[in-house]
Amino acid sequence: MVLTVDPTAVRRRAAKAREDARVETWSETSGNGALAGRELPSADAIAADRRISAIARALQEAGATGTMDQLRAAAFVALLTGRDPELPAEDSDGISRPAPSKENVACSWARGERPWWAGPGLGGSVNLTMPLTAWLGESDAPGDVAGLGPLDADTCRELTERVRRGPGARWCVTLTGRDGRAVAHASGGAGPGPPGRRRPDSPPGPDPPRGSRTWLGRLTFSRIECGVCRHEHKVPGYRPDGVLRTLVKVRQRTCAFPGCRRPAVACDDDHTVPYDQGGMTCQCNLAPLCRRHHQAKQAPGWHLSQPEPGVLVWTTPHGRRYETKPEPYPM
Repeated sequence: MVLTVDPTAVRRRAAKAREDARVETWSETSGNGALAGRELPSADAIAADRRISAIARALQEAGATGTMDQLRAAAFVALLTGRDPELPAEDSDGISRPAPSKENVACSWARGERPWWAGPGLGGSVNLTMPLTAWLGESDAPGDVAGLGPLDADTCRELTERVRRGPGARWCVTLTGRDGRAVAHASGGAGPGPPGRRRPDSPPGPDPPRGSRTWLGRLTFSRIECGVCRHEHKVPGYRPDGVLRTLVKVRQRTCAFPGCRRPAVACDDDHTVPYDQGGMTCQCNLAPLCRRHHQAKQAPGWHLSQPEPGVLVWTTPHGRRYETKPEPYPM
């Protein structure tokens, strides 16, 4: 609410708190230790977190065992201590203990080599949504990072500038109706120019709004169905194609179970009416469900229906009904 009503106050409060930036250590009650950076710039904290996840995922793909949380912790410590990560291993008694790095997972810092997993190529990814007016520098409306929550416009613009400079960025534009809910979506290739700067003390540069508007004019938008579905993006098979999957996840940005906040990008593409029971692979029969609530839907006594695209009605084993609808975007 404060981000929306008085973004200047948020900016001022954040700048004041950064004067107390620090790294804290303390003892966990289990006997282990803890380490955390406090009052860091939001863009730096998000970028660092995504980089740790990217390194952990790369280690996992290279053969490292352990949960993603364990691998993230191993990557975090290794980056700060300048050594190979101590990967979790299970001993004969079934207890997980740190184990030396496997040869196929990481090379040795001791040889003076920088491990492949610690190189600059692993930057992680972030799913950022911000109002176009904030991107163009015409407002300070807040944005949102999937899995994290609302962010001030300055932080959003800084993140988009970092993304713009990096390789492989994917740019999407979602049109919203008067209620803030998505009505159409388009994806772009090369991407627009740098974000606009609303603040007068920003460094001079090219005119980003003009370049961004030119880029926007070249996009082709796809309709997000509501009410009566026209099946424009229906596919004949079980798996939705890239366009259909994107439209469904843009329509509903979190798991469609009541109260679940898991980002849609980390959810399953669930057929409300199972495909093997005649359910279509279409916007009117797909919704993002996290794995837990996907399994709950399939449990005895539960029932899920989608009377119109994006509107889901959950019926519990006790007969209670709960309806969920797509949430509005920040405007």
